[in-house]
Amino acid sequence: MESTQQRRSWRIVVWLLISASLLLSLIALNSSSRPSPEELERLDAQIRQLEIDLANLKATVEKRQQTAEDVVNTVGTHNFYGGKLTVTVSDDEGGLNYRITRVHDEDPARVLSFGPMEPFFKDRDHWFVCMESVDSVWVFDGRDMLTWVEFQDGTVTEKDSVAVPAIVKRAPEAVRDRLPQSFLERFKEEAPTGGTTEETE
Repeated sequence: MESTQQRRSWRIVVWLLISASLLLSLIALNSSSRPSPEELERLDAQIRQLEIDLANLKATVEKRQQTAEDVVNTVGTHNFYGGKLTVTVSDDEGGLNYRITRVHDEDPARVLSFGPMEPFFKDRDHWFVCMESVDSVWVFDGRDMLTWVEFQDGTVTEKDSVAVPAIVKRAPEAVRDRLPQSFLERFKEEAPTGGTTEETE
């Protein structure tokens, strides 16, 4: 899935490429009329600036792809980051539940997976799963618990706001903006850190 920011960035890339093409066309047309040294110097400076702008934009787009703030709030299988991260939300008889699967960057055969054994989502209307990055995922049960799942060095680490209240303040803006105000009010005071770890492979 592409975020709105990513789509906007790619539109800018296209616009810059079109501008570069037009600029090169002007250079070709002017070459027959023997442009002055000043004109050539100005065109050269414009080309260098265009190259810098394209390089900066490429870096920005790549960074956004790695920190895409994509959100899941529907049942089904949702793929992110070129299939490296998959969120599956199932609706069984007992209720809604989720599973997050992370495929290793260099070895697709190595897969890490995390998900509760029992239905997790308590409210069918207000739950969400938010991707902070390919290795960091936030899950809100729709009522009173936020969970942070991290994939690091071949392990899966899970922390929840009941055992580790401090994660609520650590949550990125994209997550906090979606949390109910009544939930955030409970975590105004600083809380100690800690957590639990689970690995599946």
